[in-house]
Amino acid sequence: MIQLDGGLREKIGDETGVGRCLESIRAMIDDNGALDYLRLVAMLSEFDKKSRDWMLNSGPEILSAIKDKPIRSSAIRQVLDMGRAKWCVAVSALKKFDDVSRTSSGFRIEWLAHGCDLAKIDQDAADEYFKASPAVLEQLGGPKFDLWARLGKEVADKSWKAAKEYFKSSPEAI
Repeated sequence: MIQLDGGLREKIGDETGVGRCLESIRAMIDDNGALDYLRLVAMLSEFDKKSRDWMLNSGPEILSAIKDKPIRSSAIRQVLDMGRAKWCVAVSALKKFDDVSRTSSGFRIEWLAHGCDLAKIDQDAADEYFKASPAVLEQLGGPKFDLWARLGKEVADKSWKAAKEYFKSSPEAI
């Protein structure tokens, strides 16, 4: 049974929405994953009520993009670990779960890991990565996609502006 402390409920600020969300995702994710999901909602609620409401109302749709239950929990943990400073990148990642799952490669936890690594360097480059990556993953497939993402990270290590343009232009250039 999932126990939420009052502080988490208070941060989210939508008691009814929390209950509905928890009920709707309970069968899709383990207890730790569900708590992480709600922690992510709480983090976002401090900055963006629209994203909070989207997450509360769309939990099953967000999570169903990932077919494997343990990977769902791992993915939510990775997004949560981006932290408060990268909250907008976390939202970008969540919004692309479904697009990535519909590629011929399907949802790959490595896709998310690349984005999380980029977010540590620069959030604008990471945001462009998440926007561009579903199309690039479809075009390149797994191993070549990983190379593309690693090269983008190398560019980001040198210049966040160049990395942003690298990711932004990739779907058309590839």
